[in-house]
Amino acid sequence: IIVCLSLIGALFNVGRMDWPLQAAIVGSGILGTAYSLPPFRLKRFPLLAALCILVVRGSLVNLGFFLQAKMHVINSAGKSLNVFSWSALKELLQSYPESVFVTAFFAVFGLVIAIMKDVPDVKGDTQYAIPSFSVTVGAKKMFRVGWTLLVSLLSATSVFSVVHASRIASSTLTQVTRYIAAAMLGIFAIDLRKRALKVEAEDPDKVFSYYMHMWNIFYLCYALLPFL
Repeated sequence: IIVCLSLIGALFNVGRMDWPLQAAIVGSGILGTAYSLPPFRLKRFPLLAALCILVVRGSLVNLGFFLQAKMHVINSAGKSLNVFSWSALKELLQSYPESVFVTAFFAVFGLVIAIMKDVPDVKGDTQYAIPSFSVTVGAKKMFRVGWTLLVSLLSATSVFSVVHASRIASSTLTQVTRYIAAAMLGIFAIDLRKRALKVEAEDPDKVFSYYMHMWNIFYLCYALLPFL
């Protein structure tokens, strides 16, 4: 029932959307279905599962909603861009390079989520012969790779945001908000590192708690976007 209602709602509204949001909705629906439902169940395959999460969380959602806002809500795009073409996409990305930066940031964050999601499920994956990265490489190593990559991402983005803010001419208030947002990213990085050092990778409950905290940081980063 849920799947049918979701499909009906998407099909009813998709015709009213511009192509960026259409791509986000349709692409996310297709990949999400292939990720979870048989006969595909791409989540059984580590690389394909990671690719699904990375594409949806990193590219489709961020680019789709951002470009939809520019084209429809803000109405800053010309009519020549209202129909999809590779040249239209290229022109939009060149006009709004910040969308590429945001996409890259959340693509890496999505990769970390893909790495970390299987760490608490090593026992179940082993039982059902699912060759996740945590099973083949080891939960402890994958947990370290995941949190180290995320802390590095947040730290680098914090530093980049400070440098970027100092080089752009803007009002004092805008500069202050950008510095505060950059400081928050640094605080997130410190917090995640401290929490990670206290987690035993072999304890699924503690790892799952850390994984859910990562999602909190993920959405907090979305909240900071307008201030960067």
